[in-house]
Amino acid sequence: MVGILLLEPLASFAAPAVTAANGSVADGSTIVISGSGFGSKSPAKPYLWAPMDGSINPSSLGVVTSWSRMGQMAYGGSCGAGGGGCMEGTRSNGVGTNDWTAAILSPASSDWNDYGQETYVYRKSKKTFDYDSAKNVKSIRFWGQASNGGLQAPNFYFGSSLGRVGIEGIPTVYADYSMAPATLVTAKGPIGSWYTEEMSVKANSDSNSADADFRLAVNGGPYLVQFPNQTWMTNGFKIKTDSGYANDGRMRILFPVHMVVEGSDGWIPSISGSQYWVDDVYVDTTWQRVMIGDSPQFTSCTVREIQIPTAWSDGSISVVANLKAFPAGKNKYLFVVDRSGNASPGFPLSNAPRPNAATISVQ
Repeated sequence: MVGILLLEPLASFAAPAVTAANGSVADGSTIVISGSGFGSKSPAKPYLWAPMDGSINPSSLGVVTSWSRMGQMAYGGSCGAGGGGCMEGTRSNGVGTNDWTAAILSPASSDWNDYGQETYVYRKSKKTFDYDSAKNVKSIRFWGQASNGGLQAPNFYFGSSLGRVGIEGIPTVYADYSMAPATLVTAKGPIGSWYTEEMSVKANSDSNSADADFRLAVNGGPYLVQFPNQTWMTNGFKIKTDSGYANDGRMRILFPVHMVVEGSDGWIPSISGSQYWVDDVYVDTTWQRVMIGDSPQFTSCTVREIQIPTAWSDGSISVVANLKAFPAGKNKYLFVVDRSGNASPGFPLSNAPRPNAATISVQ
């Protein structure tokens, strides 16, 4: 058993910096961000963006516009975090397995666990029950794809009921890390109200490096956990050249909505009537992103909303603003996060009218 490192993001001398942002700060408007250190991003759009506005299908603002797999989930027209629609699971009957899942395939040219591959998942969740240790709940999971299209080991997961990261299906290797109890309470999220989850995953850079990582943040704030440079990664999450299991360890299927509450194999299912909802699911193949928060310091934010990029260069980014669930009356600060997970200082946003242009400026 190896202890989890409880760390905040490491500072970087090359962190991005925002110098200007032009456009109206309103849901659905376009904001053009100027600055430095953003890096390149191609395509600019995320891999998936599913705001659930009128449909369960992902938006054309992302690369993927349909779900590849769906469990016991359906569209609800008025259940969302911002008052619109959301994806909702069927009510638990208190027995068996509640397969509240939605998944997408990796890009055709790569797998989620290719050397050095990054994955970032943002979503809003709501549930009516606790993820206690008697339940088997996976908040995120990567699976291989069998020749018949089914699920195939190995797989990587974060189990939010037990607060552990694990890898299954690798001969002689089973990675298992348990969170401290106080950290696990936060990681599970509240009961009965919407909360945000941000999960960042990075595979090893090569077969001899132990530099894979998993990071988790709930309702903004600092990372609750961070797993840099763990020795298990050389055996557990390189996977691409290991032998002894089928399909060369490819992880093609990602469950960005994966809340399986099992009543089999000794696990206790959620009580009858329990439900789970999800809204604003965002997935990308890089940690680069744009967010709006309620504090000038990224790790001090209690609210962080993902923004949807449409153009991206080292000195300029265009985003479609996503503010429908941002609390009224909250201050708004814009952040650019680079490929290493470093966030820019918060850039204050306002909508003060100006001649000839609607310019967002420093106060």
